[in-house]
Amino acid sequence: MDNVGPEYNLDYSLTNPPKIYIINHYRHIELWNWCMEFDKVMPMQFATRHSCIYSFDFVEPINEVFPINRKTMKVNNRVVPVIQKISSDSNG
Repeated sequence: MDNVGPEYNLDYSLTNPPKIYIINHYRHIELWNWCMEFDKVMPMQFATRHSCIYSFDFVEPINEVFPINRKTMKVNNRVVPVIQKISSDSNG
């Protein structure tokens, strides 16, 4: 899991890549271009409100706990699922 980004000079060559790599964007994926750039190193499989999940293998987002919205976004000419929890309505 990465929550520091490229400004800390980490080795992102992935000579021995993990099965799944997670980057935290803290609800600001549109402001943190690193999420889109890292997709060129390892494909983004899906994103959530707080994180982007990458893998060379297909990763299916599975949720059996709460209702979700499934949206999409374009990442480097690919369509990637975006999973969002449906906010509970206190009015009914």
